[in-house]
Amino acid sequence: MRGPRQWRASAMVALVLAAVCGSASGQQTVYQWKDAAGTTHFSAAPPPHGSSRKITLQDGQVEHENAAKPMPATKPPPRPTSELYKVEAEYRQQSCKAARDNLALLESGNTVLQRAPGNRQRRLDAASREQAKAQAKANIDKFCLDARPGK
Repeated sequence: MRGPRQWRASAMVALVLAAVCGSASGQQTVYQWKDAAGTTHFSAAPPPHGSSRKITLQDGQVEHENAAKPMPATKPPPRPTSELYKVEAEYRQQSCKAARDNLALLESGNTVLQRAPGNRQRRLDAASREQAKAQAKANIDKFCLDARPGK
């Protein structure tokens, strides 16, 4: 003997198959919704109250109303110009010099002040100095082409 869930599943499959077979060369709309008990229903008409999902059957193909649409073709990004390369090279050169200057200052042993919130200055302690040195070395690796291994 079949239980209520098996009957609902069979009825759902039968409804969808009937809609597909009944519209062999056309379009038919089926509505899907859940009732308060959580049971899923399919119908040719929307429910009298509440929300539903509209499913369109087109020549045997299921098309959901909320299905993702294909993205339109986009143009490739413009190619970099020689001016862009020039500006990038200048930026690298300035950033490399600043990183090297920062590292030299941090390794000099002189007192280094850093701006704190409220535009106040505070002296770098040993841990902060080591952290700033590590950052300066990372920036040298990033911006100074002659500092990179294999270059």
